[in-house]
Amino acid sequence: MRCEIHVKGHLPPEVSSAFEEFVVSEPPPQTVVVGEIGDHAELARLLAHTQALGLTVVSLRALPG
Repeated sequence: MRCEIHVKGHLPPEVSSAFEEFVVSEPPPQTVVVGEIGDHAELARLLAHTQALGLTVVSLRALPG
């Protein structure tokens, strides 16, 4: 499943590097992280990871394809 996650604000380089397998872009005022998620367990781990980094998820959506 291809997934797009919008996170509040901009990510410092050391936080962006935590998402190395994803494409990270920063259109103001959010950061967009796009990548493949294998299953729901992996999605849960990714969301827990964003929370552990202190990030606020603004939106999450599955992308076609």
